[in-house]
Amino acid sequence: MSTSRNIQLLRVLGMIRDLSAARSGVPIQDLRDRYGVTRRTVERDLGAIEAAGYVVETLPSPEPGKVRKRIQEGSGGLHLPVTAEELAARAGVAALEREAPAAVAAALRMLIDRLEESQTLAVAVDADALDEAQGFVLQPGSVPTADTAVLQALRTAILRCERVRVTYRKGGEAPACDYLAEPYGLLYGAKGYLVWRGVEDRKWRKFALPYLDRVELTGESFHRAPSFALSDFVSGAFGVCREEPFEVILRVLPEGMARLRQHSFHPTETIEPHADGGATVRFTASGLNEICWHLFSWGASVRIIQPKRLVDAYAVALQQAQRAVPA
Repeated sequence: MSTSRNIQLLRVLGMIRDLSAARSGVPIQDLRDRYGVTRRTVERDLGAIEAAGYVVETLPSPEPGKVRKRIQEGSGGLHLPVTAEELAARAGVAALEREAPAAVAAALRMLIDRLEESQTLAVAVDADALDEAQGFVLQPGSVPTADTAVLQALRTAILRCERVRVTYRKGGEAPACDYLAEPYGLLYGAKGYLVWRGVEDRKWRKFALPYLDRVELTGESFHRAPSFALSDFVSGAFGVCREEPFEVILRVLPEGMARLRQHSFHPTETIEPHADGGATVRFTASGLNEICWHLFSWGASVRIIQPKRLVDAYAVALQQAQRAVPA
């Protein structure tokens, strides 16, 4: 079976599962987002499902001009009892939709819909009440988005341990370059990153997902390094930046201690209290620029003790910020 046919089969089987488990149906847009295909492809897949003997029903949607699809009841189901507090965690999908690729958020939205439909009326009512009492503050600024087709191809390659040929533009502006890569994992956040290993030089790197123009499956398999763990790859980094780790020493003044008690700079940190009510914080991490940006949020309540290059980088950042203020 060809690669494209195999991908189509896996997608159709996934849609059968999705449509069987959702009593109120699934919006076609959600299927598009989750599987990274066009509306026409979704409709073609639905036709294939019907040709296989399933009855696909069309249901009205609360949103004008949209419809929901489901497989006639009896083809499948899901029952996992949860509490109202657990179900109310669905409010976090709004934040996820802001920070993660659409396919990831759509998959989680479908899972939550299935859980919701299988619960008692009492649980659903309590969860709705909790929904009204909580929310998420979205970070300001634009959020780069990753191409859905790129993301789907990378997931396929990671699952198969298959090498990919990618076209990447550093920073989104540099000339496009081609790379032969062994994909190991995906990091989601403000941009989202592919963690990969070079075929020739065996070096570990990461590429921002929005700046990947193309991903081509090569059909060449690779042996995944048994010692690799994505958690280990990022454990020494402050954010997603990765470079040679260095020791950071900060002096938190007494006015910053209330925040420090509810805050962690890094998993490796140690805190040494002082008689004046302040403290010294030590941790080892990489990501000079990201540490600088984070320290801006502490204002005058933190002093940078070392390293000197962090002090210098912070001073430069302050000068640049000052130029943005009108004289």
